[in-house]
Amino acid sequence: MRRIGVFVLAVLALLAVQAGLALADNGPHGGYTGTNTPDGCAACHRAHTAKGEMLLVASSTYDLCITCHGSSAVGAQTNVIDGLYAEGVNDPGGQGVRGAGLLAGGFQNTVMNTAWSTPPPASRPTTSSHTVDGTEGTVWGFGPINASPYPGLAGVPMDCSNCHNPHGNAGSFGQATYRILRTQPNGVGPLTSTADVVDQPTKTYTIGKYAEGRYFPEDYDGYGGALAKWCAQCHTRYLAGSKGMETDSGDALFKYRHWSNSNAYNCLTCHVAHGSSAEMIGHADQTAVSPGIGVTTGTDSALLRMDNRGVCAHCHVDPDSGQVN
Repeated sequence: MRRIGVFVLAVLALLAVQAGLALADNGPHGGYTGTNTPDGCAACHRAHTAKGEMLLVASSTYDLCITCHGSSAVGAQTNVIDGLYAEGVNDPGGQGVRGAGLLAGGFQNTVMNTAWSTPPPASRPTTSSHTVDGTEGTVWGFGPINASPYPGLAGVPMDCSNCHNPHGNAGSFGQATYRILRTQPNGVGPLTSTADVVDQPTKTYTIGKYAEGRYFPEDYDGYGGALAKWCAQCHTRYLAGSKGMETDSGDALFKYRHWSNSNAYNCLTCHVAHGSSAEMIGHADQTAVSPGIGVTTGTDSALLRMDNRGVCAHCHVDPDSGQVN
């Protein structure tokens, strides 16, 4: 899975120079034909002197991706390691605010306001993130409803290419998709469904709905429901309808579940995709409980957008009276 993922991301470096070339999935991702690929191929592959499998110019998918999307890279505005829209890269499309936080957060640092109120967005280390460097992790909630306790599929190596197809045109019919997301994530075993999330006509990469840089809520321009169904291809048992909180699912661990399958209430209402710097203290620090199955600890914020369980309060507490709805 990570081998395939490497191919296009190195193309970023080359096509950053060729600014006049517009391709289907944004930047160098996609738009390949039999006549315009040779230079693009050379940005990521070497026929005889490759450093990595699949003739890659870098030793791993992750290493190749961060040549454009890392802290010191100059090939893309989206610095996914530090969770910010790079200030030093030209942005002719106006697809984000320079120096602002990315919608998905970051893998090592973020630029978020997880407190909602006074603190402005600032760079902070992540307290939880998806695995992205090829190390193995557990896909929490993967699999069918299970009457025996089963947290999810363990031992899955994860990198950028599990979720993204750097060659672009990642849809089931070869169409451009949102953030070049694959129709099906790679590497988690046989999946029973596919989910295409259509590409945005105008892309927005940064937070900024509120002047204070608040990180909640961000509605992903109406893509939330579709993205939730995409996430649920791996986190199968997390997805639930409006009656999930009062209907026993039959699962030993994921018995009652929050509504998460609509544009109004979905995975990304409460969580980020890459990494969060939210802090968990007091009752939110459930250190005695095994992390990763929907709880939070002092060192694992479960990709939540806000400190403690602030995401709950901002939906369920009346802002005028302070009373729980």
